[in-house]
Amino acid sequence: MMLPIHGQQMRVHMGHPLRGSDHARSTVVLVLGAILMVPLFGLVRRLGKDWWVWGAVLTIVFLAFVLLIAPVYISPLFNQYKKLEDAHIKDPILRMARANGIPAKDVYQFDESRQSNRVSANVSGFAGGSPDLLCDRRVRSGVHDPHRPS
Repeated sequence: MMLPIHGQQMRVHMGHPLRGSDHARSTVVLVLGAILMVPLFGLVRRLGKDWWVWGAVLTIVFLAFVLLIAPVYISPLFNQYKKLEDAHIKDPILRMARANGIPAKDVYQFDESRQSNRVSANVSGFAGGSPDLLCDRRVRSGVHDPHRPS
């Protein structure tokens, strides 16, 4: 659970200031960690020396659940998503996604520039709900060649 906090310390050390969303993300990680700790401690008390096997299973299931809900319920806490309307940018991205077996129907732009200077893009979702997501910096900078890495 210390990784996000350690990452923040590294960014400060490297000269990248922390922003309000960094603290909010750490709070979400702490809350999720606290939710996981309750059943883990219950397993330790009930199962004795074999707790770690079921603890690992519980942790894997919990992380899979969090990764499943994150694009819909957690990410919108930190970013605003809007459909990308510019067909000149959107159409080549959708063609490339479909050519690679990704059933994307829309491309969304999110406001990463409030939190970072990086330029990024990703695909997230589950069971056919996988939109392409472009950082607003990527759209504004003109870096939208679908064959160019993020």
